[in-house]
Amino acid sequence: MESKELVASSQSQSQSQTVQPAVYNLFDDPVLKRAKAELTPEQREAYAKAGEQMYNFDYGSGEQDLNKVLKDACNRVCHMVRHGLHPSLMEKEDLDVINEVIGEEWYKRFGYLKEDLDNIVTVPQELPIPDYSK
Repeated sequence: MESKELVASSQSQSQSQTVQPAVYNLFDDPVLKRAKAELTPEQREAYAKAGEQMYNFDYGSGEQDLNKVLKDACNRVCHMVRHGLHPSLMEKEDLDVINEVIGEEWYKRFGYLKEDLDNIVTVPQELPIPDYSK
């Protein structure tokens, strides 16, 4: 019984002797404090302006017209397809956008077949791919 108590006692001592690393504090880093102290007034002002632009962004002031947002997104997706993104490699969200704006048979506009939505069947001969709808 004595040996069990000794083992338990040594385990609890080793656990209590485990030293936890100090928590890093970005605002208390001596290297960063020294770097900040060495900035010129012009550099401080430039960093302050950059911080305001990064953290004072008004998300409510963005585009509110859903049709325009969808058309812009569709234009970006079409650009990617014209420049080599094969339909079988497209993300679901990109397919949703292009289906919504152009229609279910959008792939014909770029010379692809329906089978190209799942596998690489058609390989374009030139890039960028012409828009065949025009």
